[in-house]
Amino acid sequence: MSNITIISSNQQESQNYTKSVQWAGGTVTLVTPNDNKCLVSELKKSGGLLLTSGPDVSPVLYGQDHWSEAAFNVSPGRDSLDLAALSYALEHNMPVLAISRGMQLLNVAM
Repeated sequence: MSNITIISSNQQESQNYTKSVQWAGGTVTLVTPNDNKCLVSELKKSGGLLLTSGPDVSPVLYGQDHWSEAAFNVSPGRDSLDLAALSYALEHNMPVLAISRGMQLLNVAM
């Protein structure tokens, strides 16, 4: 198994995903909205992308009215990061595993 890039809100949230990839013999690069890592350079070294669960996807991204961020627990930084990673992965035929929020965002992106 190769290196897998995991997009997550923070390191604590990604622990179980990281352990699972490592248990299967892979290595992990974790990218969060607060990282200073270059997303494209990390994805170029990766054999796959894992989009994890997390905050709600902003309703604006699927054409709905924007409501209070507090009401939906949205994260514009996470939305942007996930969409950028997903765009790269799809353009480069990279395998993607989208879980929960990740699947919702994949649906929005398609």
